[in-house]
Amino acid sequence: MKRLAQIVPLFGLFFALSSVCYSQPKDVLGWQDARWGMSDSDIAATFGIKLQKQRETTLYGYNGTLSYILPGIKLNGQEFSAYFQMAAATDTLKGVYVVLDQRRSQVPREDVFNALESSLTLKYGPPHRKKDERPTKTPIEFVSLSRTWKFPTTTVGLSCQWNSDNSSQVVIHYFPSNLKE
Repeated sequence: MKRLAQIVPLFGLFFALSSVCYSQPKDVLGWQDARWGMSDSDIAATFGIKLQKQRETTLYGYNGTLSYILPGIKLNGQEFSAYFQMAAATDTLKGVYVVLDQRRSQVPREDVFNALESSLTLKYGPPHRKKDERPTKTPIEFVSLSRTWKFPTTTVGLSCQWNSDNSSQVVIHYFPSNLKE
């Protein structure tokens, strides 16, 4: 009985500490030091010389342009680049796409997706939504995987898209939670 009285508090301490270590943040304010509504000059000042101005590209199906790119981001041993999306009406930051630089692959890059999902789950807690599309017929023509973490200020989306033409895309998308995507 005395031994049980010593073990029970230890289990309580273990569970209390583990919930603190792995608890989900209450909010995510943007991506790294970027905040929603920043101007071009704010973004340039925040990310400095690593940031590259690019020819503005309009995103199909989105109301905004991609104005800046931040290359050379290493995540889980892979190279990514961040693209900053500016709102068309206000010319302020409304999204950041962190995109795997390798855009061609003979197989779906589920290895990269799964590693990112694990990292994001450790950082943000379990995703609020999961959606996987894997056709059962062979040969496989496409794979579409997505995870979503929603916070009061920012929604974080992770996606993996692959088609049999070897086009491949793994993206982490950060955008204001009040946007309808």
